Amino acid sequence: MTHTDQISKLLEIKLIQAISSERILGPNQLDTTRGLASVIWGTDRIESGRNFENNTMADGGTTTEIQTIYAITPTYSRLEQKADLIRLSQTLMHVEHFHWVVVEDSNFKTALVTNLLSESGLNFTHLNNITPIEFQKGALAGKSSRGVQQRNAGLDWLRQTLHHGENKGVVYFMDDDNTYDIRIFQEMRYTKRVSVWPVGLVGGAIYESPIVKNGKVTGWFTGWGPHREFAIDMAGFAVNLDLVHSHPNARFSYSTKPGNLEGAILKAMGADISHLEPKANNCTQVLVWHTKTSKTELTTDKKLDNLEV
Repeated sequence: MTHTDQISKLLEIKLIQAISSERILGPNQLDTTRGLASVIWGTDRIESGRNFENNTMADGGTTTEIQTIYAITPTYSRLEQKADLIRLSQTLMHVEHFHWVVVEDSNFKTALVTNLLSESGLNFTHLNNITPIEFQKGALAGKSSRGVQQRNAGLDWLRQTLHHGENKGVVYFMDDDNTYDIRIFQEMRYTKRVSVWPVGLVGGAIYESPIVKNGKVTGWFTGWGPHREFAIDMAGFAVNLDLVHSHPNARFSYSTKPGNLEGAILKAMGADISHLEPKANNCTQVLVWHTKTSKTELTTDKKLDNLEV
C-alpha cells in the first residue's frame, strides 16, 4: 500500500467513525448527538386538516397555539415506492397535528398508495397530477426537476381548501425517500415566516447548513452553488401557511434549473435571508437526511418465475 493509499484509508476510517458517532462539527459547531430541550406535544390527534388545537396546561392556562404541519409529498410508481412510503408513514405516526398531502405522478390514484394511506391511520389528502409528457421523455426530461407538477398540485389544494387568516399552519415539502428525525417536525411547527436547518448527506457532502451568527442566518455552508441567495435543500426549510396564501402566484416552474427550485419558490413568496429563522439549535443539529433508496435490479426474477413450487 502506497503512502497516498494509507492516507486515503485513514481519512475513510475517520469519516466512518464520525458518521457512526453522529458527532460532526462544522461552521456552527454542529453536533448531532446533543439532545433537544423538552418539547410540548399535543395530546389529541387532529381529525380534520382544517383544525388545529391549543395545548392546555395542567393549571388551566394555554400555551402557544399548535399549528398543523401540512407536508406535501410527491411520489411516483417504482419497485421501491411502497417500502419508502411505509417507512415514512411509520415515522409520521409519531407526529401530532400533522396532515399529509400525498400527490402521485399519475393519471389516476393507484391502489397501492390508496390502500397504504387508508391503513396508515394518518390524516391525509390523496391527490394525483401527472408530469407533462414533454418533461418525462426527450431532451427536456434530463433538464427539469422531478416533483414540480405534484408540489404545485399540493399548493393548489392548500389554497383552495384552507382559509387565509382562519387556518394556521406550516407547509413543508417532504420527499418520500428522505429520512426524518421526528424532532424536526416540532422544530418547524412554530415557523413565523421561513424556518431553516441543516440537511445531511446532500450535495456530495456529509451535510449542508445555513451559517448562523448571533442567531441570524448570514450565509451557506455548502459545496454546490454557495453564492445562491438560498443555497438550501428542499428538506431544509418550511414556510408559514400565511405566505402560501398571501402569494397566490408562487409556484414551482419547469423553467427553473435543477438545484434552484428552493430559492425560486422562496423568492416568489417574498422571502429574503433576513426573514430566515434558524432551527435545530441554531442550525447545529442534523435532523433530516437526503437519503435515496437505491434502484433494485431484478436479476433473478425471471428465473424464479420458472421455478416449480
